[in-house]
Amino acid sequence: AMIPVGFLVTGVSPVGQQVGSRVDWTITQLRPGEEQVFSISYRVTLSGTARHCVNAQAAGGTPIEDCLTTNVTIDALFIDMVGPDPNIPLQIGREVTYQISVMNRGDRALPDVVMTDKFDVGLAHSQGAGPIEWPIGRLEPGQARQIGLTFRIVGEGRHCHTVEATATGTPPAQAGACVTARPEPRRDIAIRKTGPTQMTEGERADFYVVIENTGEAPLGNLQIVDQ
Repeated sequence: AMIPVGFLVTGVSPVGQQVGSRVDWTITQLRPGEEQVFSISYRVTLSGTARHCVNAQAAGGTPIEDCLTTNVTIDALFIDMVGPDPNIPLQIGREVTYQISVMNRGDRALPDVVMTDKFDVGLAHSQGAGPIEWPIGRLEPGQARQIGLTFRIVGEGRHCHTVEATATGTPPAQAGACVTARPEPRRDIAIRKTGPTQMTEGERADFYVVIENTGEAPLGNLQIVDQ
């Protein structure tokens, strides 16, 4: 049995003799109608198309051969995405930015990489409704491409988006992230003034002004004028 390029032998049953790029067995006797099964376990280290061939020949006979082809793919595409903490609520109307890196971690170039993003209706993008698409093009082994992606939060609740990278000859890669949005906190104050409603000439009295924050957010730089 010939060992394809990029295949490492991890086990042989029954035990045979490995000579260079092949494994040999010897059958002392094979009776009419009898069959014997041999197995080889491999670990794949290289993507592409591998051809496995085995041949057999009896003493004085004509050699025969049988082959099969195995297509080996590798999860070459990888996405790394960095953005805001999904567990920290953000206000509606705020913009959020994600830094996305699409990398080729395979052993051969990917000529036609495309990135697509699908996002919930609570997120808005300048290009309009999703999905939106970026043609990245060719990525050499080990090469990465960085893309910045900015959304504006337009609805309350939890909103998510999913990034997917695709290329010919390799499985797609995906990464997702979410944000939690809350409405703008209500801002409101109440004011009341207290004091005597009747006084006599020459009398002294105290008047009080009470300011209360009746909203949902801190208030600053308040100006109070008593007239």
